[in-house]
Amino acid sequence: MNEEPEIPPVAPPDYSRPPQPGQYAPPPNQPPSALDHLIPAKNMKALLAYYFGVFSIVPCFTPILGPAAIVLGILGLKEVRLNPNLPGKGHAIVGIVIGSIMTFLLVAVVVLVLVFGKASND
Repeated sequence: MNEEPEIPPVAPPDYSRPPQPGQYAPPPNQPPSALDHLIPAKNMKALLAYYFGVFSIVPCFTPILGPAAIVLGILGLKEVRLNPNLPGKGHAIVGIVIGSIMTFLLVAVVVLVLVFGKASND
């Protein structure tokens, strides 16, 4: 005779207490570690500004990523100013600088093409 094992009843979840934080989560108000300064994941605007600035060096990405790097860099610096323990100040500055340079070069090239393109048609 095959008897199926009896499945014990499952207790319903206890919603009277809030869930416990994860064991891997650092406690709040802890100063950033060296890895946080290398990759400022807590300040995504600064990190995105850095990556957008670097990838704006590729000419076909410059019209979109150059200005986006400037805007996100400024917003990332604003977050650092509001919370001094937040990492990413250097990443935001690099994003602003590279984004500004590439945007300026793009505008200069467009102006030169329009000026010399018009002059060659005359």
